[in-house]
Amino acid sequence: MNLYILILLAFVLIFIVAVIILLVFNIKNLRKYLRKFLSKFKLGNSLRLNKSFRQLLSQADRKTKKSFKTDANFFIHINPSNSKVIEKETNKTLGVELYKVESTSYNHFISDRSYILELHRFNEDHIYKELGTFCHKVSSMCGKIPTIVYSFEHTNIKNETLILEEIKNLRSVIIQLAKTYKKLPNFVLSVADIEKHPNYSTFIDYVAKHDIPLLSSTLSPQNIKEEFEHYLKKLNALANNMLLKKHPHGFLRFSYFINDIYNCFKYFLEKLDYIDTPKAIQSISLYLNNTTASINQNLFQRSFGSQPYNGKMLKKIIWTCMVSILIILGVIFAANIFVYKNIISGYKQELFAISIKPKEAKQVVNLSKNYISEIKSKLIKSVLYPDKMLEHGIYINEGIKIQHQLLGLLENTFSADDTINRVFIFLILCAPQNTDLQRLVKSNIKLWSLATNIPEDVITTYISAPVPKVNINIANKDLNNLDLTYKNLLVNSNLYKMVKSYVLENTTINLKTLHIFLDELDLPVAKQQTINIFMEKIFPTMRKSLSTYNRVFLENLYDKIKDTTKSSDEFKDIKELIPSISDTQVDNLQAAIDLLKKIDKKLEKNLPNDTKMTKPIWHKVIMQATYNDITNNLVLSRAKLIDKNTVKQSTINIADKGGYYGNISTIYTKVGLKEIILPEITSYKEVINLLKKYDINSSAINNYYNNALQTYIHNYKKSYIKLITSYKNSINPNDMVASLLLISSTSSQFNNMLKTLIENTTFDKKTLEKIPQLELINSYFQNINKMISNPNDMEQYNQIIRSIVDKIHDSDDKSDAINKLTLDLFTQPKGSYLYKVNSLLKKNNISEENSIIFTAPLQNIMKFGRPYLTTCKYNLWEKDILPMIDKQKKYYPFTDKSDTAVSPKELTETFGPKGKFWKTVKKDMYGIFEYKNEQWTAKIPDLFGSNTQNMVSILNSVQRLTNSLWDKSGKPQPLDITLHIMPAPNAYLANNTFVKMSILSTGNEKVIGISTQQKPITLKYKWFEQQPSSVGYIDNYDQINSIEIHSSYWSFLKLLDAANKDGNTYTWNQNNIAIKFKIQFDNVFRAFNKINIMESV
Repeated sequence: MNLYILILLAFVLIFIVAVIILLVFNIKNLRKYLRKFLSKFKLGNSLRLNKSFRQLLSQADRKTKKSFKTDANFFIHINPSNSKVIEKETNKTLGVELYKVESTSYNHFISDRSYILELHRFNEDHIYKELGTFCHKVSSMCGKIPTIVYSFEHTNIKNETLILEEIKNLRSVIIQLAKTYKKLPNFVLSVADIEKHPNYSTFIDYVAKHDIPLLSSTLSPQNIKEEFEHYLKKLNALANNMLLKKHPHGFLRFSYFINDIYNCFKYFLEKLDYIDTPKAIQSISLYLNNTTASINQNLFQRSFGSQPYNGKMLKKIIWTCMVSILIILGVIFAANIFVYKNIISGYKQELFAISIKPKEAKQVVNLSKNYISEIKSKLIKSVLYPDKMLEHGIYINEGIKIQHQLLGLLENTFSADDTINRVFIFLILCAPQNTDLQRLVKSNIKLWSLATNIPEDVITTYISAPVPKVNINIANKDLNNLDLTYKNLLVNSNLYKMVKSYVLENTTINLKTLHIFLDELDLPVAKQQTINIFMEKIFPTMRKSLSTYNRVFLENLYDKIKDTTKSSDEFKDIKELIPSISDTQVDNLQAAIDLLKKIDKKLEKNLPNDTKMTKPIWHKVIMQATYNDITNNLVLSRAKLIDKNTVKQSTINIADKGGYYGNISTIYTKVGLKEIILPEITSYKEVINLLKKYDINSSAINNYYNNALQTYIHNYKKSYIKLITSYKNSINPNDMVASLLLISSTSSQFNNMLKTLIENTTFDKKTLEKIPQLELINSYFQNINKMISNPNDMEQYNQIIRSIVDKIHDSDDKSDAINKLTLDLFTQPKGSYLYKVNSLLKKNNISEENSIIFTAPLQNIMKFGRPYLTTCKYNLWEKDILPMIDKQKKYYPFTDKSDTAVSPKELTETFGPKGKFWKTVKKDMYGIFEYKNEQWTAKIPDLFGSNTQNMVSILNSVQRLTNSLWDKSGKPQPLDITLHIMPAPNAYLANNTFVKMSILSTGNEKVIGISTQQKPITLKYKWFEQQPSSVGYIDNYDQINSIEIHSSYWSFLKLLDAANKDGNTYTWNQNNIAIKFKIQFDNVFRAFNKINIMESV
């Protein structure tokens, strides 16, 4: 409930402060306000004005009341006469409802267009001192500054005593109003008894006929005389123009009336010099009263350009602000109480759900942090509350929860033998009630966390929490039988000496071993020493507050440990100087050097010059362990001088007008050598000397340095090859001419790259003395730099590039030119562009590896032109070559399914060595395929992707057909057919005869099968001639029975088609006799038919 009480106190405090501010603000005018307050009990004029005004509003209808607050004008009519000026002016206006309340000294009038306060009967006792207050109230309601109207009687204008008295009363009114409004925008003079003037009726008739304005234009008080005379002349001129000629008598009466009345105005205005308020009045108008209903001119129903009333008293503003603030704060505080209550309720529920197990203590702290953030985010205007106010409800519950968890830790986790650790838990539980103990815990928070296995922020949170005191014993053993033991605490002196000797003398020591050594010694001793500090400085102050058990327990423990080793400070100082294992996970020489120098500097600064401390020994041990870890980590990655981020961050862009950006790291420039590499080498040498100083073997890092330097040299060379060859990316395939011209220009990016290469790959003797390995870069780029420096060679190279430009530029068909150029570059015939460039490079002894610097533009043209070349050539393949194959495949002898046979003549004209097919291949596929060593091969591998090999297969298939059917001169040649004699049937025929021998013939070639012992017989099949073919047998009577194919082209092939084929065995049935021959025949026609024709590339 702490927050609720504080909120209530804050609310009351704000209210008191508000009242004090108001009293201080009004102290100077306190008497004045008191007098005003007391005078209200005397029923003064202001009270009567207010009362009668309320009476007037109660009479008015709703429309009039609404208009009063929005549109109505505010008039103060000063009327010392008895004339009813307002009624005369208003009642004649149609549709205007005038409400009034009358009294002896003033009258109230209100209509839907105006509110009028009429003042009359001035005397010495009644000067309307409360007028300003009342008018302020009315102006605040209607939002208008009043227009002052003063009506005098022209018959009394010569009575100077009376006029001066009236001016005096008018002066009192203006002074009162000026105090309230500062400025009075409108002041109107009118004549109350104007209808008594003898010529008024004539004047008003002409006003009705000619619509003459009764209200003058506004006159400035500063130039009243000039502006008055000007307006009077204007009226006389108007009368002259309208009446002089047509109505001379009327003109005389009209002019007389005007001049007479305006003389009265003039007289009265001159008397205004006696009052001291001209600066308050901003404008003056003159009005001739209207008493005729037919004239729609009404002073009190018209709208004056009055200024809006915005004046507010400071007191009212402050009161309003204070009340508003109090209301807002009250609402905020009230709403926040419910929000805060709900959040705390939710927090308690979640806190209750957390286990009281000690390992959940961290979860308690995290939960509290989350809820504190939630409180600050959900409370309205949480900045109004101090953090401690908001956190109080959280911390008190959080502390109690952690207290329960710590009690569980003490009771259930640590065994009775864990004496020291139990004491640390007990001291944490006691710390919230003892500030000295809190300081001890906070100053050794890391040690406390290690001793208790409790997170540091949990301990810090608990010891600062407002928790109740706990009554618990450190242990539950009987004090009389208490045997204080130290589980894993006491350090054996012999063991310590042995381990320390190993650490100090072993050159293979690493950081992990060093950390283990210090932890196993330092932590136990530090715990004991911390308890000793507590017993010596804090225990005496809280001895009486401890139970007898705890007091005796701590005293007995102190007796046991107060004389233990005190070397903890030494180890503590050393431990803080040892880098972590993760710090040594470096992957480059620069990081290794920086770390070694940093550790050395830290050790020099912090290790005390103490003979007991043996500073040089510990310095060496820490440096040795760090060095060993670093070198072990360095071998896990490729050796390098600088980390990759430095190389990346030092990358610069080199650009030309073509918009190409080439990247290179400044590490691989002379600037990088000077600013980064040479200083690193200097640092490396310093570290080598440092290691030598402490007798640390530096061979590992020395080997790494040599490998890293070798890697740097390799990357240096690679960077410039990559930089300069990457200019090929500047070639725009859509504007290759311009791109190539840009490359061949002496001011191009390409030439800039070459200049950069020369500048950064030639080193002077001084630099080579520092890094002899740079000679590898010198020699590597020597021939390239030599060619770049030779203007004739570079001009020759640029001329080759320009000749490519000319060829493309001069061609009518740019695509065809690029195709030819691409083909030229791919095939590299003697005299081609690539051949010329390679010849120039060969002349300068530039290796094939480095030739990419100059051949890259040509290779890029090949890259861009290849798709166009592929499409073009494959279109020709599909359009000109494949249709010839496809056409012939449909005819016999290529297929036995066709009734139409192709003639040998047509076949020769198509596929003969001089036939149309090979002429087309030579023309369309020139440079794409070549016939060499009796085989077709692709000169541009995979130009057509996976179809390239299929196309080669097609060409070889057709070539096989050609080679089989024609000799090299193009003359048809017979096909060799080898026949093997098969056994003749040995059964008797129907006429008691038997088969004596089998026979097969084609043309003049004949094979007679007598015995299977016959040698194979070869027939010469003249496919290009019309020949008969037959197969049959001869019986024992020498009668021939055969199947014959009459003389025609392809007769032998048709005879073979008529047989039943089983492998190479052909069988014909003749009179139920099976005639068999084994025929070895390479049927190139059917093989041709199996050609696979692709449909797309």
